Amino acid sequence: KEARIEFDELDVKNLLEAGRRLESFEQMTKMFENSFLQLFEKVQKKAASSERKEIDLAAEYIESHYMEPLTLEIMAGVVHMNSYYFSSYFKKNMGINFKDYLGQVRLRHALPILVSTDLTTYEIAREVGFADPRAFSDLFQKNYGEKPSAYRRRIRKKQ
Repeated sequence: KEARIEFDELDVKNLLEAGRRLESFEQMTKMFENSFLQLFEKVQKKAASSERKEIDLAAEYIESHYMEPLTLEIMAGVVHMNSYYFSSYFKKNMGINFKDYLGQVRLRHALPILVSTDLTTYEIAREVGFADPRAFSDLFQKNYGEKPSAYRRRIRKKQ
């Protein structure tokens, strides 16, 4: 009940009555095993969906707040975990560590600003949440193979 799992078939009184009607202990054992296996599967599904909700909440929060200074501690608080657990939880569920994921989200938001405005790299970095413009430039080059200013020139030349 605390896990809010509905399991109509598990009515203990009816389960015991059904057990009494069986002819052998083996049949009764099998019936109880099946009932508990069904309950266990429901608990597993509930746990899995709950875990997915937390990672979805974390991803949505990052998407909405990428321009703010986000840390493991802040994100752990959002999903009510300690920061050490959140770090491994995030990596396990997203396949990438939190810092790298946040950097990718920020870069994704920086691209349209970079090609559609004349803001400096420094200003764009600040706008999308990078405290250090050099870190922005380095990460950009690592992901896109060129510095932001070179990327901007190349894209604008094609337009």
